[in-house]
Amino acid sequence: MMSQSKYRGTLFELLEELETAIIKGQVIEIYRCRNPYHSNNKHFITVYPLQLVYSEIAWYLLHEDYQTGHLAMSRLDRFSDEFKLIDASGRGKEKQWKSLQIGHQLLKAGWGHYLGTSLEQQLERQGKLPLVKVIVRFFGEAMAFIQEGEKRHLRQEISLEKNAKYGNPEYLEYSVDLPRRSLSEFCYWACRFMGNVQFIAPPELVERHRNMAQELLNKYSS
Repeated sequence: MMSQSKYRGTLFELLEELETAIIKGQVIEIYRCRNPYHSNNKHFITVYPLQLVYSEIAWYLLHEDYQTGHLAMSRLDRFSDEFKLIDASGRGKEKQWKSLQIGHQLLKAGWGHYLGTSLEQQLERQGKLPLVKVIVRFFGEAMAFIQEGEKRHLRQEISLEKNAKYGNPEYLEYSVDLPRRSLSEFCYWACRFMGNVQFIAPPELVERHRNMAQELLNKYSS
């Protein structure tokens, strides 16, 4: 903001109050002023803030809905500086810590920031939500980068397939069991390797990747 001489009025302006609310387990009301996924979805939310998380290019707030207990990750700069303290007494560190651990479990089990709907979270925590096996193959220079991520996900499997005739590496197969809520974000992650990735399963991601490749080809052909 200083470098651009432009005041934005986001939740960054209230970090001290936000951190206090996290430590004490206070209920706060904040306003989602920007939503690139649904431009008309701007509203107040009442939550327990749980943790500030830096990921990729932005700071996120892990929060729990005050009434439903639904957990979500939201970019901090998508909230305005409208901040209202609903319950100053707070629920204490023990309950905050318990919710935080649930949030971390969902993050580790999935891929990316989306934690699913309330029902999906409930089923997932009960072990009743079926997982989807995702299989992709990486080629060329992408193989070395994938091999480096030995702990990228707790349910991943990586195998290097060699050419039967020459014995040189042909492709690297990466498989991981994910909740359905994470398929889109996994797809976006894999697509960063562009022509060096091929989806094998599930069929819906194979089709999505094929369509993306066709759309890209059409753009360059026009």
